[in-house]
Amino acid sequence: FGFAVDPDAFVRWHFDKSKRRLYLTSEYFGAKTSTDKLADVIKLSAGRELVTCDSAEPRMIAELQIRGLQAVGAKKGPGSIEHSMRWLQELGEIVIDPNRCPNAAREFSAYEYERDKYGNFLVEYPDKNNHTIDATRYAMNSVIQNRAAKTSAGIRRHL
Repeated sequence: FGFAVDPDAFVRWHFDKSKRRLYLTSEYFGAKTSTDKLADVIKLSAGRELVTCDSAEPRMIAELQIRGLQAVGAKKGPGSIEHSMRWLQELGEIVIDPNRCPNAAREFSAYEYERDKYGNFLVEYPDKNNHTIDATRYAMNSVIQNRAAKTSAGIRRHL
């Protein structure tokens, strides 16, 4: 979730578990997006599927639920960023069409560890220009945690 400076970022992925390959099928990336517009954009892409959001924004999750989305917060805790980023790094391949999903293509291509004044890599993951990356970590939360997500309709699926 974002609004003024940071954009809202929504991504929809397909995960090929046998090949450990992640395919980006669509994205939304926009600043100053109203809650109604964001809900409409997500509904067009996700329909009634479960949408995993940043759990730091429970009010926005509730607003999306009011608008008919199956929105839930990602399970986070100590080390969850490192764990999910390592999961992404260990995939066989992440496939992003730069024409269909230019923002994710840009962020995933440019993202790198920061360096200290001597040029050595720092161990922290930088928290900038990573909106679609964070959205990906949330979208894949149930797979990363190796658990099935359950929608209110009782359908079990991995996202």
